[in-house]
Amino acid sequence: MSTTVSDKPSGTAIVASLRLSKALALAQRGECAAAQRLLSPQGSLPSHNTELQALAALVTTAGDYERALELWRQLLQRQPQNAEARRMIGSIETWLARPSWAPYVPWACGGLVALVALVLFFAMGSGTPAPKAPVKPVVTPVQTVPARRATPPPPPAEDDSFTIGVPTGGSRRR
Repeated sequence: MSTTVSDKPSGTAIVASLRLSKALALAQRGECAAAQRLLSPQGSLPSHNTELQALAALVTTAGDYERALELWRQLLQRQPQNAEARRMIGSIETWLARPSWAPYVPWACGGLVALVALVLFFAMGSGTPAPKAPVKPVVTPVQTVPARRATPPPPPAEDDSFTIGVPTGGSRRR
């Protein structure tokens, strides 16, 4: 099978691929500024759309949203079907449209929570406790039961019965 000239990657595509690879390595090491300089020497826009998208992503990650918005718009002009560029433009525009005080809301909430916790701490945990009222002893009346007089047992009832038979007790003689 023979390869034609059109099947071989062009020299510029190989150079762009190597540049992207090196920029990715720099960005992963935290050297975003060096990666941006590599993709955009002399501040010009990269000629390859892939490099432009990588540069736009790096600038977005660095937090330069105005510049990133322009780069994403440039990419969308070159590739109108690029969904990532559309999504990023919408996200950055929403981010830039927020009120100027919005970044301070989390700090204000944290400060408010800290203030409430401090007030509760001092209100509940400081000072001497209030004196307590003296405790009165609980007295319950003891019920007294009148003493019962010892009553004599009832007299034995008269025994009208008699028994026939062998007397019990006593001795027997023969």
